[in-house]
Amino acid sequence: MRVSLRAIAAETGLNVSTVSRALRNSSRVNAETRLMVQEVAEKLGYIRDPLLAAAMTFARKPDKPVYRETIAFLTFSDKNDYTKTPWLRGVHTGVSEQAAKMGYSIEHCRISSQPERQFALGRQLLARGIRGCIVYPTTPDLEQRTVSINMNWDQIAGVEIGHALVSPVLPCVIRNQADDMQMMLSNLHKRGYRRIGLAVSRADEEKRRWAVHSACMLFSWQHAEVSYSAIFAGEDNYTRDSFLRWLNREHPDVLIINGPGVLQWLSQAGIAVPHDIGLCRIDSDTTAKESGLVVDYVRFGTTAVNQLVMTLERASTVPTATESPGALTLSLPSTWHEGETLRAPAQMKVRSKRQSRKA
Repeated sequence: MRVSLRAIAAETGLNVSTVSRALRNSSRVNAETRLMVQEVAEKLGYIRDPLLAAAMTFARKPDKPVYRETIAFLTFSDKNDYTKTPWLRGVHTGVSEQAAKMGYSIEHCRISSQPERQFALGRQLLARGIRGCIVYPTTPDLEQRTVSINMNWDQIAGVEIGHALVSPVLPCVIRNQADDMQMMLSNLHKRGYRRIGLAVSRADEEKRRWAVHSACMLFSWQHAEVSYSAIFAGEDNYTRDSFLRWLNREHPDVLIINGPGVLQWLSQAGIAVPHDIGLCRIDSDTTAKESGLVVDYVRFGTTAVNQLVMTLERASTVPTATESPGALTLSLPSTWHEGETLRAPAQMKVRSKRQSRKA
C-alpha cells in the first residue's frame, strides 16, 4: 500500500500541510523539522508521485497560466479574410475571447475544398492531440451552397455555427429563425406594408431551410390583407435584370433582402427608399443604413465554445456525429435595427398628425 502524507503526519505528530511543506524543502518549515519528517518518510517507505507533485505545484502558483488544451477553428476562409467579413470577424472574436476565459487556445485551420485534404487535416489534428473544433463553414464564396467536411468525426467532437453542413451532422448554434421572422413581419405590418416581396436567391433561401419563405407564406395566410411573392418563384436567376422584371411585375411595397446589393440596384433604377418602396434586411448591423434584423455573431462564437467545452470536459469519451446526430441545436434571437429604409410605424404617423393638429 502506498504511504500517504497522513501516515507520515500521524507518525510525526504534525499536520498534513506541514509534512507536505517539509517534503518539498519549504523554507516555511525549520531545517530540524524538515530533516525529521524526511527521515520518517524514508523509514515508512514513502515514494513521491511526480505527476501528482507537478499538478499540485502548478495549482499552487498564484500567477499560473490557465491552459487546458487547444480547440481548432475550422473555416474555408484565410485568417486574413476575417477583417473583410463582418460575420466571420464577429464569430472569431466570440470564439477566441470565450476560449481564453475558459483556459483554451484557438488555432485557425483553413479547410480545403478537396475531401482527401480534409481527411489529412483531421489526422493532423488528432496527431497533435486536438479533440474538438468549432466549424464555421460559411464564406462569401460558399454562402449560397451547402458543404461537407470529410474528417475523422468518430474521434473528433465538433460544434457547427449555422447549418450549412450536409455532412457531418453536428450539434449547432443557429439563428432563432421562427422568432426572428415573426418579429420582422410584425414590424413591417405595423408600418402599413401589405405587399411583401422576398428578394433573395433560391440557393440562399434553400440553405436556410426555406425559413424566410415559409414564414412569409404563413404570415400572408394569417393576414388576408397581406400578399406575398418571392423572386425565385418566377425567375430562374438572381440578377439585377431579373430582379427589376420581378419588381415591375409583382409591385411589392416592401422588400426582404439578404446583403447590400438590392439597395444599389434600386438606386440605379431611380427607385427611392423608403419613399417608393421599403427595404428590410435579415442580416443588417447596428451601423447599416438598411433597417432589419441584427445577428449577434460574437454571441454565436461564445455559445459554440461553451457547448464544445462542456462536451470535452464532461464526457468520458468524445461523442461522435454518427453516434448522436444533431444531438443539440441552440438557437439565438436577433435584435431589431431601425435604420433608414422603412417608413415609420402607422401608430407613430397617427400620433405625429394629432400633435401637428394640436399645434
